[in-house]
Amino acid sequence: PVASADRPGARGTTPAVLDRTPPATNRTTADLERSGSGGIVIDPGHGGVDYGVDTNPDILEKVLTLELSRLVDERLEGTGEPIHVTRNRDVDLDLDSRSAVANFYRAGAFITIHAGAAPTGDMHGPVVYVYEPPSDAKVPPAASREKRASNGRAELVPWEVAQIPYLEQSRRLAAIIQNDLNSLFETKNSVSTAPLAALGPIEAPAVVVEVGYLTNEQDVKHLTDPEFRERLSNALARSLFKFVRSE
Repeated sequence: PVASADRPGARGTTPAVLDRTPPATNRTTADLERSGSGGIVIDPGHGGVDYGVDTNPDILEKVLTLELSRLVDERLEGTGEPIHVTRNRDVDLDLDSRSAVANFYRAGAFITIHAGAAPTGDMHGPVVYVYEPPSDAKVPPAASREKRASNGRAELVPWEVAQIPYLEQSRRLAAIIQNDLNSLFETKNSVSTAPLAALGPIEAPAVVVEVGYLTNEQDVKHLTDPEFRERLSNALARSLFKFVRSE
């Protein structure tokens, strides 16, 4: 089983960021600067005292997300893309810490991995979420990364609008992941939007991926199967690599 009986870590622990120097690649530093891509940031949802969904004794969301993130990280090793993970152990990170990793590395893609829960066991399969900004949100002229970089100084970007310039890219990333995961799960789920605080401040293509519902018997069967988790991590890694190399 995926679940662990270990005691949760303490809230407020310093973020454990796994940063690997990428292997040799034909993409130069100048290429990365032109594309604005500091690689891929993988965020395992929840952690520490925040268990996430814990409705099933065989699987905890915080443990599942950490395991899947580790596997995706391994699959992407050797691709030439720098990979950064917001946590590599059982600690609780606030949303600011998670988004700060993506913004610090000027990520080319950000994915935060979660699992869903529903009042009934009918809902199943993966769902990818894109940020839905407030209806009255407006993007200031200085809210693009390029304009901030050109004048040589940082400009403060309101929290709720930072993601807005990247929504089109985020939708493309979401569509790639949703299609690939639908093929794996044999589902026909669609990309969804929501005003998720986890995505609002991120200045990069960014999505939330719920890899199934821990309240659905079939999804739990899949997600507690090590072989299926391997296939799931392969699908996520392929989707991410496909996206960053297409931008």
